[in-house]
Amino acid sequence: GDSTAFGTGNQDVRVKHDVLSQSLDRMLQCAHELSTLLFGQMNQTTTTTTTTTTQRLVVPFFLATDNARVKELVKQKKKTIVQQHPIYTTHASPESYLQGNQGERSAWLELYLLAQRDGLVVNLRPHKSHGYNGSAARTSQFSRLAAKIGFIPSSHVRECIIF
Repeated sequence: GDSTAFGTGNQDVRVKHDVLSQSLDRMLQCAHELSTLLFGQMNQTTTTTTTTTTQRLVVPFFLATDNARVKELVKQKKKTIVQQHPIYTTHASPESYLQGNQGERSAWLELYLLAQRDGLVVNLRPHKSHGYNGSAARTSQFSRLAAKIGFIPSSHVRECIIF
């Protein structure tokens, strides 16, 4: 949330430079697992008496974040990510909603886009024994709100331990 992305005193271990890429990789892994659960295997083979056809299912991901470093990592990953999961983000520069209208607009946009998804992956706050020192809720309340707005069933919301 804003406290991690905009440095208002939270010492969240999930956003340290040395683990940020690993955290993103874990979120993408959780998203892949959820997409397989919701849509089945990515490659489905159909065999008839004369031919065998393999169809490739493409499931795009939308990543909502208020962390500019994560958006930059996504741009790098787009060059190497498996084609079955193109990754989209907004082009809005992350800005705290506490500091003006642009932050509010980008938050509303991402909330709306999340609410339109078939499923959500929500990262879990690390336990204090893993070095977490902050006051964040156990899961993203922003994502939970999006799920409620979009009537996304709880079976389509996956909690992801990233650290």
